[in-house]
Amino acid sequence: MTDDLRSYDPEVHAEYIHDKLLPLVVNHAKDNSHPVDAAVLVSFMALATILQSRGYERDELMIAIDASRAPTHAAPEVLQ
Repeated sequence: MTDDLRSYDPEVHAEYIHDKLLPLVVNHAKDNSHPVDAAVLVSFMALATILQSRGYERDELMIAIDASRAPTHAAPEVLQ
């Protein structure tokens, strides 16, 4: 990997994630009668595979997952 994960600011992408990416995944699940969790997990696995193929190590991805844990009670409904 050429970049340090800490240099990526999630806030830069928050609007895209909340307004486009998450609704796309949720709506895909609902439109195809799949559990939302299944569509989210499969999307996550596909993205993780892409990142690993680009040189991200498993440990780096685990650090990113651990760092992303946040309370969801105040989050947009799509995250709850």
